[in-house]
Amino acid sequence: MQQLSNYKGWIIALLALATLLRFYGLADENLWLDESFSWAQATMSYGGMMSTVMVDVHPPLYFNVLFATVNVLGESEFVLRLPSVVFGLLTVWMVYLTGLRLKLGRYALAAAFFVAISVFQIRYSQEARMYALTAWLSVVSMYAFLGLYRDDAGKRHWFFYVLATALLLYSHIFGFFVLVAQYAYVLLTWLSSRINARVSFRRWFGLQLCVGLLFLPWFGVLLGQVSRVQSGFWISRPTLYSLLETLQFYAGGNLALLICGAALLCGATLWLWRSTEMVGQSEQPSDVSPLPFLLLWLALPNLIPFAVSLVSQPIYYWRYTIGASPAWYLLVALALSYLARRSGKQSLAIVIVAMIALVQAGPLYSYYTTLSKTRWSSVAEYVESQADSVDAVFIHNDNIIDAYRYYSKRNDLRLETLVGPSAFFAQNANAGAAGVETAGSGNRMLELADRRERLWVVLAHTAQTEYNSRNVEELLSPEYVMERSEPFGRWALVQEYRLKDRSP
Repeated sequence: MQQLSNYKGWIIALLALATLLRFYGLADENLWLDESFSWAQATMSYGGMMSTVMVDVHPPLYFNVLFATVNVLGESEFVLRLPSVVFGLLTVWMVYLTGLRLKLGRYALAAAFFVAISVFQIRYSQEARMYALTAWLSVVSMYAFLGLYRDDAGKRHWFFYVLATALLLYSHIFGFFVLVAQYAYVLLTWLSSRINARVSFRRWFGLQLCVGLLFLPWFGVLLGQVSRVQSGFWISRPTLYSLLETLQFYAGGNLALLICGAALLCGATLWLWRSTEMVGQSEQPSDVSPLPFLLLWLALPNLIPFAVSLVSQPIYYWRYTIGASPAWYLLVALALSYLARRSGKQSLAIVIVAMIALVQAGPLYSYYTTLSKTRWSSVAEYVESQADSVDAVFIHNDNIIDAYRYYSKRNDLRLETLVGPSAFFAQNANAGAAGVETAGSGNRMLELADRRERLWVVLAHTAQTEYNSRNVEELLSPEYVMERSEPFGRWALVQEYRLKDRSP
């Protein structure tokens, strides 16, 4: 508590900065596809939402939070993203507390500062998805895990750990890899004479049994979700560069990664030097060894899904690993604390913190001034300002129809989807495959068109299905001719078709 009060003013200032950066421009961007899916689920009945979540690939915790938020505050972009803002701010706070528990002192502030200004963290604190929740619960679980090694660890610490870890598993499936990092560290303490093995096998087994019992109601659903992912998913096979790319996202760019990497290398060298000096000397085992702990936290939630993706259905994607990202910021802060202690120059570490902050904050301007998400409001407005009530609108897939519906102002237009959700998510999907709903083959599309004078086709993210602008034009060509094709940013395209015998 004394450490906390020593830096009270600083952490309040950091939280104020983090709040400003996360609320600024919160509703400027349109919802993108995944966010519109979150909206569609949150505005269903509770039973309908849970039924939909059970056939999705994510656990239910975030959607329950969003469901409650929407039913109380409404469904604007601001409200939909508000829970993520809160979780993002809580992550800054918990990284600071975790740094204090790792005995980083003032450098816990540095770790929290890096999280506060990280574009990676801000981005997912401004998105109506579960990633900010996962990042926060990862830190909470790790903080609670460290509490198990306190001298006064008791039932309240055990209860806190079990609850935090169970909630983490309910937030994202990659939470399991954070749990594996905890297993690895516990094993390390049992094997090492330099780290206090305060958590006995019996206690650890009991804690994990409690976590398992809390997760048991969802376990059967999880097996079904894993099976669906293994049968086909949208993620491509990663390469070694994918791991480097993930670190680039954590760090905030190549230059920030280079500076942080140099600091980490210096810190690791100093740690190894100190360890070599202590060989042969009697030393009391430490409660927690920060470097191995943080390395396991950073590495295993990245390396395990990466390895799985090389031999099985790919699941590794950088945003899914957000639960490991707090370890990166804490590792950099730890390296700076080693550097300051060994060199005796706090000013050197402060200069490096300033350099990292400067280059890490560099992408913020581009982030706030560049609209990177498809303007679905413009797509809906373009179609609905010109379409007649007798026109038909074909939407590429069920995810896109959610984004379109969110911004739609009319309910008199007939909407049809070309591809069902299973085709959209499966790699190399083919029309007519099991479980695929499709308007597809030309005859079916023409049948749905029903010789209406005009059709509108909204296409986006078509690479993994048979439908793209050329194919749709060919499928409709027996009866329709394309009049216009209007792009909307990088991903979306709207086509207008007219009956051939009525084309001007």
